[in-house]
Amino acid sequence: MTDPYLPKSARWAPPVAPTLYVNATVGNNNNDGLTPGSGGAFATIPYAVSFIKNNLDAAAGPPTIQLEPGDHWAYGGVSITYAQVGSAQILIRGDDANPSSTRIVCDTGETCLSVREPGTVATITGIKFVAHGNYAKTLYASQGGVIDFGYCEFSGFPVGVHVAGDVGAYINCVGPYTISGSAETHVLANNGTYINYGSFNADIPSALQFTNFVSCSSNSIVASGGVAMTFSGAGVAGTLGRKYHAQLNGIIIRSGADFPGHIPGVALTGAWVL
Repeated sequence: MTDPYLPKSARWAPPVAPTLYVNATVGNNNNDGLTPGSGGAFATIPYAVSFIKNNLDAAAGPPTIQLEPGDHWAYGGVSITYAQVGSAQILIRGDDANPSSTRIVCDTGETCLSVREPGTVATITGIKFVAHGNYAKTLYASQGGVIDFGYCEFSGFPVGVHVAGDVGAYINCVGPYTISGSAETHVLANNGTYINYGSFNADIPSALQFTNFVSCSSNSIVASGGVAMTFSGAGVAGTLGRKYHAQLNGIIIRSGADFPGHIPGVALTGAWVL
């Protein structure tokens, strides 16, 4: 069950969608990942992802990587590329009711979690994202990759981005979440990316600062899906920055949403904001 790059016929095919546990404190990558704690859990998220990609036939359903409480260092970034055998989707979960208890931490210039290539889908819930340094990204989808996120907490990413898509990516907000720290941009869509950003609430407990809260360019779309995104919390009124910036045929469909920021949004020539 641990040999890399097994053919489909030799892969582990559990009868139900499996859950693999990761414990950054007492886990061990020599474990089987099937039970929590020191005797069963893996130690790192990248190892859990590679185990799924290399050894699992997920025909019974999408596998879940269940993160136990604590700090999970990204070690250069957690990267999910190409769909695994049997299922396109991987679920990475912390604690939806208390995301601050389960943190993914990335360093200067790193991306906490990236998803790339068509048919590759990651659903991320119940996690707080933390940057130790500038120019980091939290969630990044590219080249047709798909990220669904909700019930998360985005802390400060100085000169960085919280949610970003590039080159035909798809990103969906699938639940309420919290923004507890500032960034250069909160939502960034570039080069034909589609971001479904509506229907839920983002809580902002204290005043923050963004250059642009939403940025959309180069034939990308940020759309509410018909139901406006809402924003609550003591920090909404005091949050600084431009509400949105659209250019180069970028389209932002707000459905009445008022993005945080003290500077009105701008749509340059060729862009649309509805």
